[in-house]
Amino acid sequence: MQTPGDIRNKHKRQEIVLKKRMADARVLKLEQLKKEKIREELGEAAAPKGITNTIESLRVKDETIITEVDEDMQGEHEVDEFASYFNKQNKPKILMTTNRRPTGKLFDFMKEIKAVFPNTEYYERKNFLIKDVIEWAKERGFTDLMLWYEKHGKPHSLILSHLPKGPTATFRISSVMLRE
Repeated sequence: MQTPGDIRNKHKRQEIVLKKRMADARVLKLEQLKKEKIREELGEAAAPKGITNTIESLRVKDETIITEVDEDMQGEHEVDEFASYFNKQNKPKILMTTNRRPTGKLFDFMKEIKAVFPNTEYYERKNFLIKDVIEWAKERGFTDLMLWYEKHGKPHSLILSHLPKGPTATFRISSVMLRE
């Protein structure tokens, strides 16, 4: 059997490909009509449908997750380093800074972030090392540090650190869309 790729005449090849596509479309349309007819005859609930695999339907229950509160976990919550924040005893104070030579787009993005997080203050980094910035922040009572980096004029990554001892996490930023 000859395939369209074997035909050297461009117009004939296009004609054959078009006919094949139209025939395939007709077959699909007939299948859809048959399915609709079956649904009408059996009713909407009894119609045979395919199983759609979603993230939720494929999820496997994790036995290590504890859902009910027990005495052991209550003690764990009390010694958690973030417990004072959740109990609203302390308010977080966040220092926000950038890479050494930021551009205007990063500042626009940081204005949006500052509107989201309360008690956030921006300080220009200049040529200070990260260690010096962290020490400066600790002396002034900041609880967290947000260090924003950019690449090619767009926000690229975030280093988020809980002061004084951590934990520290790095996040990649993509598809930034500012509000207007």
